[in-house]
Amino acid sequence: MQPKRFFSRQCLHKLTTENLLAYREWRVKSGVGPAIINMEMGVIRRLLKKAKRWQFMGADVRPLKEPKAIGRALDHSEKARLLSTAKTRPEWQNARLAAILAFNTTMRGCEVKHLRWRDADLLARIITVRKSKSDAGQRTIPINEVAFSALRELRERAQLLGSVEPEHFVFPACEHGHFDPTKRMKSWRSAWRTMTKAAAIRGFRFHDVRHHAPQ
Repeated sequence: MQPKRFFSRQCLHKLTTENLLAYREWRVKSGVGPAIINMEMGVIRRLLKKAKRWQFMGADVRPLKEPKAIGRALDHSEKARLLSTAKTRPEWQNARLAAILAFNTTMRGCEVKHLRWRDADLLARIITVRKSKSDAGQRTIPINEVAFSALRELRERAQLLGSVEPEHFVFPACEHGHFDPTKRMKSWRSAWRTMTKAAAIRGFRFHDVRHHAPQ
């Protein structure tokens, strides 16, 4: 965690406004965007509030202004190139299959990560999203042929790993080379970054995938 790296063993009760601003400047210089910095500062703020210290510095530490990025959509050739490139490296499997599901279901990344086998009815071809950021809450999504193919590949992998219980995660955690289906995968960010770079598609976030209409 970056705050721990920066502040090291510095006592929480001795942090000052200048310390917090110095941390923020350090993160800016490292190339981190305002959204991430604001989230990190939010963690620090909650700790300081618990220690009853935030009241002494909060007024001078305002959130950074975040750009209102609307994202981007890929045209057909870019989408085909991305998915074709994704097949060339086995370490990109999770990012590739997660993208296929997002492309064809409009699911968010966090919804894909929380997906369990109980939520994917391959017979009825319906996905149930139980945790959602939308006001609709729980919702069901039809599984088209492309999404079904991705789920079938994931199911075959899960069967080889012996992790097909209803409560097991479709995208299980992998720690030290071992899959743990009782825990969800935390992130495919690194794979996504290298995969999109290899496909020569810059500035395309995983979050943008869900804005493509299913085919």
